[in-house]
Amino acid sequence: MNKDMDRSKAKERYAAGKMRQHSTRALFFIGGFGAASWAPLIPLLRERLAIGEDVLGMMLLCIGIG
Repeated sequence: MNKDMDRSKAKERYAAGKMRQHSTRALFFIGGFGAASWAPLIPLLRERLAIGEDVLGMMLLCIGIG
């Protein structure tokens, strides 16, 4: 009987580990997709704000650090 309980606990731990793995992957996918979809808009942002490349670079650096 103990072996059955150990197997069921192992299955539960395996399922919980898989769920954590999928949620971590989903989180990184959402973050990457957001960054990838925002990156092409950077030149438009520079034109709209009328700032130089140096200021834009510093702004992007601060966003990345933050």
